[in-house]
Order: sequence, then structure tokens, then C-alpha cells
Amino acid sequence: MATSFNDGNKFYILGEFDSELKETIIVPLTKQIEELKSKRDAELIFYISSVGGDTWTARTIIALLELAKSKDIIVKTIITSHAFSAGSMLSIVGTKGHRYINEYADMKIHYGTYQSGQDKTPLQVERDSEYRKRHFDKILKH
Repeated sequence: MATSFNDGNKFYILGEFDSELKETIIVPLTKQIEELKSKRDAELIFYISSVGGDTWTARTIIALLELAKSKDIIVKTIITSHAFSAGSMLSIVGTKGHRYINEYADMKIHYGTYQSGQDKTPLQVERDSEYRKRHFDKILKH
């Protein structure tokens, strides 16, 4: 279970990306973007200490941060301890020049893995891998 919350324009993800983030991060973030979109020098700050988790939750947050950046809101991302998997995806979405990592923090970026027990043909695995690579390359362009 994640420990996540927000305090105005500051958002804290201190655990896994899971369904809890809908109420604690996604809904308040949506409201903050709406509130900040017309303000000068507006910024959102994300503190990240996460082992990763649900990719779809991470992608929703990433899409909202891309929307914020399109409205000239500065997005700061700060890795306080560790950012693995979905946490690392989120950390690199920060505005260029506003991505920070603690000197002693760890970060792990990967293309993604398959859950055990899934039966996929080699062609399905190849197609999934290509999709993930395209998505990952798009994120890295930030």
C-alpha cells in the first residue's frame, strides 16, 4: 500500500503506485493544474520514493504532468530515496533543469516485465516489447 498525499502544489509518492493514488494524487493534481494554469511561475513539486507499481497509474500521472507542462507549469521531480520502475518513469517527466536526485538515492529504469503465469506467444512478446520500447524511448526524450 502506498503512502501518498499532497499539500497544495507538493505531491508525495512514498510507496507503490496503486489504486490509492487516484484519490491521493490524481484527483488533487487535476485540480492543481486547473488552479495553476493561469498563474505566472507556477510549479508542481513531486517527491518520489517508490519501488514502482501499476504502470497505468503512473501513465495517468505522467499524462497529467505533460498537460501541466503544456500550460507552462514547471514540474519539479525529486527522488528522495529511490525511484524504481514506475517511480523512475515519473521522475524523468520533470521539466528539464528541474529533475533532482538525492546524492545517495537509487534509480532503476527498465522496459517492463511480464507477470508470471501469462501465456504469450513469441509474436505477442515481440509486439509487447516493441510497444514498451517505443513508449520508453518517448519518455527518455524528456
